[in-house]
Amino acid sequence: MKTMLARWLYALVLMLFYVIELFIWLKETFLIKCYYVPFKKSHHLKRDWQWGSKLGLLPFGLKLNSGEQAIIHCASMGEVVAATPLIKQLLIDKPELHLVITSNTQTGKQQVQRLKQSWHDSPLAERIQHCYLPLDLMSLMAGFLNKINPQFVIIMEVELWPNLIRLCHHRTIPTIVVNGRMTDKTRRGYLKLKWLGLPMIRQLSLVFVRNKLDQANYLLLGIKPENLFLIGNIKLDVTLPILDIENDPENNIDEKSNQQYAALRMTMGLSKRLVLLGGVPI
Repeated sequence: MKTMLARWLYALVLMLFYVIELFIWLKETFLIKCYYVPFKKSHHLKRDWQWGSKLGLLPFGLKLNSGEQAIIHCASMGEVVAATPLIKQLLIDKPELHLVITSNTQTGKQQVQRLKQSWHDSPLAERIQHCYLPLDLMSLMAGFLNKINPQFVIIMEVELWPNLIRLCHHRTIPTIVVNGRMTDKTRRGYLKLKWLGLPMIRQLSLVFVRNKLDQANYLLLGIKPENLFLIGNIKLDVTLPILDIENDPENNIDEKSNQQYAALRMTMGLSKRLVLLGGVPI
């Protein structure tokens, strides 16, 4: 009873959010973009025409493969970057596989487009496409899964949506979390909403986490130990581009690109070596 009540409340919140999103999307797409915002400023808008995918209006241009298909959900640009080595390896290992990469932001979509452009000489580029992930309403998610018909779903990091995971579980579609994050704060949040969050966690097929803290918190939320694996942070596996032609033995970049890179460093006043320091507040 409590689980059903939690699902109803969750659906009501999402329906309210749906109405708000629909209004903003129509306003930006038809009114502001067409009449009030100059074309040169339209790229600042956070919702484009394809944003309707989040409202259940899947694009007609979404090409579906009759064979093996899968979904990789990345919240935004950072997750797409982190998933790039995984995406490439999946396409290489499974020649028949086509991937639909979903995101919740326009920057995530743009990163997928940049990825395809970087692979323009490779047949891999033809096997990936982007779509915004619909809001987590049962009807929208059911329609999305019906159209894509994925063999499996990969979720990057922490974007766990109860209805998506529940539908995949009922349809025996494996749901896999990669680079999973589960901080103490997030765990406490799931425990406060345990009638909604705990069943979702237990319906995950496999979870690959970054560190022991993530591992411990997933276990505290009730995931089966045999479905949980500690593999480290795959963001550290991202291969950085070689930007110095002298240190590029395979000559992967041309001289023009190297000249542009040198000019950019000179403009920015950077020395030959650059040290980048970062941290988090304690």
